[in-house]
Amino acid sequence: MNAPGPDPSHPENEASSGLGPPRPPGPVSEPVRFRDRLPVKLSLAIVLASSLVLAAFSLYEYQTIKSLRLLELRHLADRVTERLSHVLLSPMWIVDEKEISRIIETEMENENVFAIVVLDEDGRRVLAGRRRDDGPVGDVDRLWEKDGMIGRSRRVEMDGRNLGTLSVFVHTVGMERTLFTTMTGNVLRTLSLEVVLVALIFFFVKSSVLDPLDRMRRVAKTISERRNYSLRFEIGRCDELGRLAEAFNGMLAIIQENERALKLHGERLEELVTRRTLELAGAKRAAENANQAKGEFLANMSHEIRTPMNAVIGMAELALKTPLSPRQRQYLSVIRASSRSLLRVINDILDFSRIEAGKLAMERIAFRLSDVLDEVADLYRGAVADKDIELILEMEPDAPETLLGDPLRLRQVLVNLVSNAFKFTERGEVLLRVGLSRDMGERVELVFSVRDTGPGIPADKLESVFEAFTQADGSISRKHGGTGLGLAIARNIARLMGGDVRAQSVPGQGSEFIVTVILERDAAALAGTTDRFSRFFGRRFLVASRNGHLAQALAKTLGRLGGQARTAASGEKAQAVLAEAGGTFDAIIVDGGLFCGPPSGMADTLAGLFLRTTPVVVLTPSGRSRQSLLDAYPGARHFIEKPVGLVNLETALSAVLGLAPPALEPVAGGDVPSPGDIEPMFPGVKVLVAEDNPTNRQVAFEILRDAGLDVRMAEDGRQAVEMAKSERFDLIFMDVSMPGMDGFTAARAIRALPGGGGVPLVAMTAHVMEGDRARCLEAGMNDHLAKPLDRKRLFSVISRWTRSPGQKDVAAGEAAPWPGTPAPPEGGGTSGTGAPPSDEELLRRLPGLDVQEGLYRLGGKAGIYRRILFGFSASAREYLDVMRLAMAEGRYGEARDVAHKLAGAAGNVSAAGVRDVAWAVEEALDAGRVEEARTRLAELSSVLGTVAGGIERLGAG
Repeated sequence: MNAPGPDPSHPENEASSGLGPPRPPGPVSEPVRFRDRLPVKLSLAIVLASSLVLAAFSLYEYQTIKSLRLLELRHLADRVTERLSHVLLSPMWIVDEKEISRIIETEMENENVFAIVVLDEDGRRVLAGRRRDDGPVGDVDRLWEKDGMIGRSRRVEMDGRNLGTLSVFVHTVGMERTLFTTMTGNVLRTLSLEVVLVALIFFFVKSSVLDPLDRMRRVAKTISERRNYSLRFEIGRCDELGRLAEAFNGMLAIIQENERALKLHGERLEELVTRRTLELAGAKRAAENANQAKGEFLANMSHEIRTPMNAVIGMAELALKTPLSPRQRQYLSVIRASSRSLLRVINDILDFSRIEAGKLAMERIAFRLSDVLDEVADLYRGAVADKDIELILEMEPDAPETLLGDPLRLRQVLVNLVSNAFKFTERGEVLLRVGLSRDMGERVELVFSVRDTGPGIPADKLESVFEAFTQADGSISRKHGGTGLGLAIARNIARLMGGDVRAQSVPGQGSEFIVTVILERDAAALAGTTDRFSRFFGRRFLVASRNGHLAQALAKTLGRLGGQARTAASGEKAQAVLAEAGGTFDAIIVDGGLFCGPPSGMADTLAGLFLRTTPVVVLTPSGRSRQSLLDAYPGARHFIEKPVGLVNLETALSAVLGLAPPALEPVAGGDVPSPGDIEPMFPGVKVLVAEDNPTNRQVAFEILRDAGLDVRMAEDGRQAVEMAKSERFDLIFMDVSMPGMDGFTAARAIRALPGGGGVPLVAMTAHVMEGDRARCLEAGMNDHLAKPLDRKRLFSVISRWTRSPGQKDVAAGEAAPWPGTPAPPEGGGTSGTGAPPSDEELLRRLPGLDVQEGLYRLGGKAGIYRRILFGFSASAREYLDVMRLAMAEGRYGEARDVAHKLAGAAGNVSAAGVRDVAWAVEEALDAGRVEEARTRLAELSSVLGTVAGGIERLGAG
């Protein structure tokens, strides 16, 4: 290759390429440093190689010549020694020192000879000698040790006589001088020749290799900077460089073809992207429309289902409050339970829709962890009673009590998992445990586990159960139904809380779902938490239960409250622990299950516990009346319903130990009925309900009227506005979807009325999708109440936004006072305001009655309580007459049964004195102690006469 192709630096060449204006050049490369230039490197390589060769050759030549010269010197030393040993025979025989010296001088003319020394026959005296450096000739020994010296020594003998010793020394100084001169000349001549050869080689390599490579570099640089792949290298030679140029030209042809194809492909791709962008935009609009349609469908579906559901659930609850036969009550309970189940399905679908849309937000409010667990337990009291299953709540001692987070969503996760456990568990237990996993200072990671004794889940299904609309058994023959959304929702909520849900299972033994969530500690701990955890400090408890998990959970709960607990797995072990402790326990907690089943005689063994002075609390199934519990556990006086939560255990034991009630609202299942189970009364509160659906109007009217409210009904928004103009209401409930004028418009119109800004407006609607609450608040409403109406939620809303005139006795939205709180002062015929005494004041004057508890049982409805007492008075006297007649005629079994009925009736109306004496009569007759029964009957007649006489003087009202 002698010359490159067209010079790309010329404009005409650029134009001829057909590629248009050049593209912007790439990054400008830095100039090549001198030492990095290829010619310099090549020259240095040649010089270095030549120098190494020259050095090696010169060293070799030097060593060769030196070896030859040394060999010559050794031969010289040998010849001189040999010659002198013959020449000196005669002089040494006659000891002619002058002749010897003359001969030595003759030999010293050779400049390579350094010294010749002749010693006498004894080797002590020098006969003659000379050194070239004129040094002492007697110091022969040192010459042997001197560097660069070659020495020879021989004894001179004649006819066997030793004439003396001859020593000849030859030095290498002259030889080295001559060798240096010779080598210097050779190196200079070789170096001159090397320079000539290097120059010739360099110019040859430069012209043959470097210059063509440099031209190729310039062409390649031009191609790189201008992207002109039409340029080519001219091929003018057949050597390796020619082949390289040929390969470059082939590569450039391929690149040029690829660029042409890439440009064409880019144009097609750009066209395709444009078309696909338009299609994607259309698909996006279609997806958005479909998503909007799905949202509207879900909203409409929810509204259309919730509207009749409100009527179904509301009417069922209203009907359940009326006198019914057992079969009718069962039918209505099934209707209510099935309706609530359908409502849960709807809520699950809506929650899953929110999760898919990323609109499920987490709240951050203060709450007590034990309250969340107790609320979960409350939801399953009915399920525990219906199925042979224990629900056990267990809180580890390190679990924090007061937290910041979303308690409703946390409860939803636990409810879904517990519901799943109950669904698949036929017998055994469901254990809900919570503990501290990690303490991160201001935040904590809690771990919850829900373990059941159901059939378990196959290993290959442990992950798929968390997929939406998926179940472990998806066959049409599966026993348990469901949407398959509960676990998917639980996992998504847990992940929104910074945790996760996982499952582990052993088929045939049960499953365990483990939840982790991250919550904040409540720095300003809720009031009473510290005192609460030391409430039972120093108190000792004995817990007896066959279920070791239940006993352990109760022991941990008592430990959280500051107490100490020992456990026993049977009645005999409980008695043994009591005998060992010597009566040092403050209370005994006995699982009611120990009183039934094998071994025989266990009930009698445990019955002895009630004869002790230590209070005994019996854990009983849920939903049973106190009278049935008293019948089932003779001698017991204190009960706690299972499942046992922290709050109801604390409340019941506080009452048993004579401590003040805890500063927390108790939950259902304690020794006395929970205030939360008694619906509140709102006397004097005037409300307006705007509802277009006649059935829903009737449901709302009945529920509100039953709670003592003064209710007005409007059929649409326009009528509601007109009624708000003419009347003043304490609270207005507003449906959203109504014909003519909807709830939003009506709310704005009411707000515009004079004084309308001060009336609380609450949306009572089936619209529960994301944003519906915000729309209601934007329209001027104060709160949002979803249909179907939840009575507790409804009464809570009323309590929040109103204040009943009767709140001095019972606050709006609250239950009747807790039994045991101070009663209003007795005496006087009026309430202190000059008005006639109320039913409650009159009732409190009656002897032998716990009016406080009686009113509490009936939600503070004194008039109803008064009528019930009047009926009890008449029936109790009849029972007493029947007992007297049966005793007189010897029909003691009949008398015992009547005494049992009287005790139950007296307990229901809170006539504790009559109830206790009737029990005593029943127990005496049951044991065959007839005389004692007669004595107790006379006492019963006296006690009942006092109570019934007071009731009869008061009248039924």
